[in-house]
Amino acid sequence: MPPDGRDATEGSAVTDSTGPTKTPTLAARLVRLGVVLGFVVILQAGLVAAFVTATRAPAPHQLPVAVVGTPGETAALQSRLSSTGAFAVRLEPSVAAAQHAIRHQEVYGALVPAGHPATLLVASAASPLVAQVLTKAFTSAAQQGGSQLAITDVAPLPADDPRGVAGPYLVLGLLIGGYVGAMVIGRLIGMRSPSARHLGLRLAVLACYAVVAAAAGVILLGPVLGVLHGSALAIFATGALVAFAVGCFTAALQTLLGLVGTLLSVVTLVLIGNPAAGGGQIPPAMMSPAWGWLAHVLPNPAGMTAIRGIEFFAGNGTGQAFAVLSVYAAAGIAVMLVLAVVPAGRKRGQASAERTELATDLAAETGSGAML
Repeated sequence: MPPDGRDATEGSAVTDSTGPTKTPTLAARLVRLGVVLGFVVILQAGLVAAFVTATRAPAPHQLPVAVVGTPGETAALQSRLSSTGAFAVRLEPSVAAAQHAIRHQEVYGALVPAGHPATLLVASAASPLVAQVLTKAFTSAAQQGGSQLAITDVAPLPADDPRGVAGPYLVLGLLIGGYVGAMVIGRLIGMRSPSARHLGLRLAVLACYAVVAAAAGVILLGPVLGVLHGSALAIFATGALVAFAVGCFTAALQTLLGLVGTLLSVVTLVLIGNPAAGGGQIPPAMMSPAWGWLAHVLPNPAGMTAIRGIEFFAGNGTGQAFAVLSVYAAAGIAVMLVLAVVPAGRKRGQASAERTELATDLAAETGSGAML
């Protein structure tokens, strides 16, 4: 027994600093829960506000259209259309040239004023909303002038997908799968790659997942639902790129910022990216300038533009969309590679320096012993 009469085990229990940590009180846990749920409410409100502001009142802002005819015949019409700021008007010499511009997604429609009656060429496959806006605007103008207007849909939507929603929903599923897949991979394999070899494994798993996800989407839209149009192989490859690019973007943010990076990925892709895509129905030229700019730089609208171009326009007009997706994939890989290689290089350099110092000390001691 110790001199003070206390049991030895009692004293050790009192002085042991390695015991279990104190469990948070119920009040503390409720406060933490309230903060987290409050943040979720803020995200929810932000998502609603983003969708409403981006899509509530679509209107043309420099919407590309064409007028068919000679400069002398169409000068007054071009000036009148351009003066409103709603349309960016270009001149096409013939109906065939105008149809070529529409099928290559250079313009959304073309007016042929010299016909009897005048004809408006539209492409509902590019955007049903834009086709409706052009039809309404030009029909009203023709009626005010006492003439009729014939409507020709150069690129109509198919009967089995009359609203053109199959492609956008495919991209939406791949986007969600891309960042959720990257989060799961980061959770199970590790958010930060300690070496280039580990990063290679992480990217290989992500690439395999993207391929499987794209294949599942193509099979679902094709053989199962029968709403797939265009080259199935090209849509499969594009879908895999969408999932992989989003996955690389999410994984890079995770590597750089940890859980904060995961949250930032959700904000970028869900809170901002989905409204900027306009559901695949509202093009950038029908949005406000700010949302229109976002629609040109985010992967959500890029993926939808790429898939729609393959479905209905033989891949024409998709160059910028593929460039955006490629940048997200390449930038994500570059960030992860730098964060994996630089720390590993520092560790190797430190180990090499320590070995050199040790060898120098041993040589000095050996030399001293030989002198003695």
